[in-house]
Amino acid sequence: MSQYSSPDHGPQQPASRPHRPLPLPAPGLWLSAPDSDPAAKRERAYATASALLAAGRDDPGLAAELVRLDETLGLDALRELWAEPEEDGLPAALWSLYLLRAWLTRQSAEAARIYRSGRGHAPVADAVSGVPETPTAEDLAAVGDAVVTTALRGDPPAAMERAAAVHRVVACGRFAVGEATGDTGMRENEARLAEGNLRAAARLETAAAAWRAGGAPGAAPEGEDGGGTPPAGPGRGNEGTGPGNGSPDTP
Repeated sequence: MSQYSSPDHGPQQPASRPHRPLPLPAPGLWLSAPDSDPAAKRERAYATASALLAAGRDDPGLAAELVRLDETLGLDALRELWAEPEEDGLPAALWSLYLLRAWLTRQSAEAARIYRSGRGHAPVADAVSGVPETPTAEDLAAVGDAVVTTALRGDPPAAMERAAAVHRVVACGRFAVGEATGDTGMRENEARLAEGNLRAAARLETAAAAWRAGGAPGAAPEGEDGGGTPPAGPGRGNEGTGPGNGSPDTP
């Protein structure tokens, strides 16, 4: 008789492996009392970021849940966890990827419109981004999911490179949209956001290169259980967003 069957109930499935507990706050909980000690905050940021990558890499089912962490935990909590410790570490890189996902999924129609305006001006980045020709809102939302999934499933540098490519095309789209309008204020705003996209792209590209080289300036604290060598991060993730508030209105 099979080890997964019984005479009374027929075939049974093996028990699923329990998920590794993650050192994250409860869903929707704002960290109302952030660490005043920079070292403690840095340690917490690396502990949560590296544990997240390790859990996603080891468990595809859990990775599928963690893709939506910006929704289940909230952008405010992710920003508090990862955006501040330093600009060249793994936590900042993950924050940048989740913030981009939030914009692509929550503002997908705007993202598709801007992306379509920019793709002809950045053919190489367009090819790297993997966005379909004549992208729809659903296509851009799917790219946001795919970028974070790639990082969680064991290839963070590929996720960073793809996210950087999206940022570059979006930047070109913002410049094009701004030039096409007769509104000076709108043109200046689009140019400001486009510059933020370009800075985010450059930091993501640097992060990916550092990870692939096997050495990064933002190393995790000694003794931490990491999901690989931490990359040089893409900055605090507020490039191209509202004034430091982690808003998904723009990436």
